[in-house]
This record gives sequence, C-alpha cells and structure tokens, in this order.
Amino acid sequence: MDNELLIALVGGGGALLGAVIGGTAAVASATIQAKRVAEAATAAAASAYLGPLHVARRAAQREAYAALLNAVHSYHQGVESVLKKAQTLREDARNAAEGILCSLTDEVAAEYREAIDAVRGAEPVLAAARLVDLEGPYEIERSVKGLRGNVQALDYVLSKVEVIREEPQTRRERELMYGRDGTLEAQVDSLQWSINDFATSASAALNSERRA
Repeated sequence: MDNELLIALVGGGGALLGAVIGGTAAVASATIQAKRVAEAATAAAASAYLGPLHVARRAAQREAYAALLNAVHSYHQGVESVLKKAQTLREDARNAAEGILCSLTDEVAAEYREAIDAVRGAEPVLAAARLVDLEGPYEIERSVKGLRGNVQALDYVLSKVEVIREEPQTRRERELMYGRDGTLEAQVDSLQWSINDFATSASAALNSERRA
C-alpha cells in the first residue's frame, strides 16, 4: 500500500476518531446539563414541598414553647402567693415537734393548707414539657429537664411542708427531696432561674431555625 493511501486512511481515521470523540463529548455535556436541570427541578420541588412543612414545624415549636412558659409562669406565681403561708406552716410543724407553741390556730392553719393545695399540681407544666420534648429540637432538652425537675421537687416539698423528719420511701422521693432542708425561697428562686434558662434556650432555638 503506497504512502498516499496510508496517509489518506490515517487522515480519514483521524477525522472519524475526532467525530466520535466530539460526538461523545457532546453527549456527555448534554447528559451533565440534563442532570443539572433535573437536580435543580428536584431541589425546587423539594423546597416547594418542604418549605411549608418547615414553617408549620417552627410554628408548632413556638406554640409548644409558649404553652410551657405560660404553664410554668402560672405555677410559679401561684407558689409565690402562698410562700409565706407554707413557711409558717413548716415553722409551726418544727415547733410542734420540739414542744414549742405553734403560732397558728387550727382554723388558720387549715386555711393555709387549703390555699397551698389550690396552687399545687405540677401536671399542667409536665404535660406542656412533654409536648416540648416531642417538638424539639434536642438542644433545649437540658433546659426542659431542669425546669421539669424544679417544678416536681417544689411541688413535692409543698405537699410535705408540715412533715418533719420523714424518711423517703422510694428512690424517686429521695430525688424530689434533695432541697427539702433548704429554704422554700431558694427553691422558688431555683424555679425562676430554670424558667429564664428555658426561655433563653427556646429563643435561641427559634432564632437558629429562622436563620436556617
């Protein structure tokens, strides 16, 4: 085969190879472009679908946080309104245990007990806390746990305000009685601190969601 024919064949082959390569590149480019279009369409569809869900979820979180704050504020205010009565009953119980004359008549003491019982009851707060647990996010679990613990402990102490030198019967009672020998004012202050801590954590969680 002469040189001219070889050159022609090689030249033709090169042109054919170039055409093949060019065609392959065009197909690859079209495939990539199609993939990008599909990804953009998928992202747009996801955004259109998830956007309202995200807004609804954040609204549910906001409502849950507000419900818990309202419940615990109401509880805190109720406890503060009977704090002096509880302190007086506790002091009288200690005096009676030591043989010292009590400062309250039986009638007044009964009125004090009734007033305390009227504001006790941690369940509304605990129910609201459970809803917050469901809504999340996990970043506020610590503050919710602290809030719940303070409410349960304070409510337990109020139920035992006239009981002196009682030994707790269960592990749960021992946990709830951790602050019983302290002042009631300190326990109420601890509850207020946990309320503020939760409010700060809830605000941070909502602001983080908004930035996201």
